[in-house]
Amino acid sequence: MGWVIPLLAIATTLAIGARGAVPLGKRYIPWLAVAFVAAFGLALIWAIPANNATHGEFYRLGIGLHVIERSETPLQHHGGNFLLYEFYYPAVILFYFLPWTIFLPGMISALCGGRLGGRMGRAFLIGATVPTLVMMTIVQTKLPHYILPIWPALALAVAATVDAAERNALSARDLRWLRRGVWFFAPAGILVALGLSIAPLILSVPGLTMPCFVASGVIFLATWIVVRQHLYGSLRSAIAALVIGAVVIEGTLTLGLLPVVERAKAIPPLAKQLRPLLRKDTRVMAYDVSRATLKFYVGRRIDDLRREAAVAWARYPDDAVLIIDERDLRKIEEQNKGIELVPIARSSGYDYSHAKWVELEAVVPKDSALARFAAQR
Repeated sequence: MGWVIPLLAIATTLAIGARGAVPLGKRYIPWLAVAFVAAFGLALIWAIPANNATHGEFYRLGIGLHVIERSETPLQHHGGNFLLYEFYYPAVILFYFLPWTIFLPGMISALCGGRLGGRMGRAFLIGATVPTLVMMTIVQTKLPHYILPIWPALALAVAATVDAAERNALSARDLRWLRRGVWFFAPAGILVALGLSIAPLILSVPGLTMPCFVASGVIFLATWIVVRQHLYGSLRSAIAALVIGAVVIEGTLTLGLLPVVERAKAIPPLAKQLRPLLRKDTRVMAYDVSRATLKFYVGRRIDDLRREAAVAWARYPDDAVLIIDERDLRKIEEQNKGIELVPIARSSGYDYSHAKWVELEAVVPKDSALARFAAQR
C-alpha cells in the first residue's frame, strides 16, 4: 500500500491538474521506468533477506494474508455486509476528524467549485484524498486508520477554506454549506458525549465514571459554544473554542480515562503470570485472541490456531501453551470428551482487538512438565 497509494495520488493529481500545464511527453517514460525499477530494487534489498530470514513467512503473511486476503475477505470481524460498509469511511471521517468536521461541507463545496488552491492545488487535494477513499472502500477489511493518509490533505483543505472565508473569497453556496457544517458537527459531538456518559453504566470498570462524565461535560459545552459562534459567523471564536475544548478533552482522556482503560485489559495480567513459567523453547498458541497484543506482552512468537487445529491439539496435545477464552475451551471440551487440559494462568477483562469481554486461560496438558512446574510455584 506504501507504493500504491502515493502512485494513485500522483496519477490523479497529474490527470486533473497537469493536462496542458505540465509537459508529459514520451521522453519522460524511460525516466519513469528507471524510477520504478530503482524503487522496486530498494524494496527488494530489504524484502528478500526478510523473506529468507522468516523462511518465507514474510511473503506468506505480509503479502498473502495482510494484503491479498485482507483485501478480499473481512479479517478478524473488521468488515461485513458490503453495501452497509460502503458508508464506513464517511462515518470514520465524521467522527475521527472531529472537531474540524464542522468545516468539511463548506470545504467540499469550495473545492468542487474551484475556489481552493488554484488548479494544481485543487488537483493535489483531490488526488491526496479520493483515490485512498475509493481503494479502502473496495478493500473488504475495514479499520479506521486505513485512511489516515488523507488526514494532511483534509487539514490543508479545511485551513484553506477558513482562510478563503476570512478573505471573502467563498461563494454564497460555499458559505451556506459552511454554516450547514453544524448539521454534521453537532450530532457527532452529542453522540460522542452521550457515549461517554453511558459508558460507565454499560462497562463495569472501576474508576471509569468520573473521567467519562468530565469529558462528556466538556464535549457538550464545547459543542454548544462552537455551534453558537459558527452560526453567528465568528469563525475565529469557533476555532478558538475548538482548540481549547480539544486540549481539555485530550488532557482529561489521557490523564483520567486511558489509565482506567489500561487496567481493564485482559492480556497484560495474563502475560505477567505466564512469562516466568515459559521455557525458551515453549511454543505459545492463541485461539481467537489478539496475537499481536499477546506477542507484545508475552515477548515471543504466538501461533494462531483455527478451530479445527485447536480441537486437534486439545485431543493430542504436545508440551505447548494454548491461550483461549474459557467459554471457547468449555465448548471444545463438551464436544470432545476425554480432553485433559489444565490452566496455568488466568485473567479476565476486555479484549480490545476483538471488542469483547473475555475470561482468558493459558492451558497445558494435564501431565506436562509445564503443569507440574506451575503447580510447584
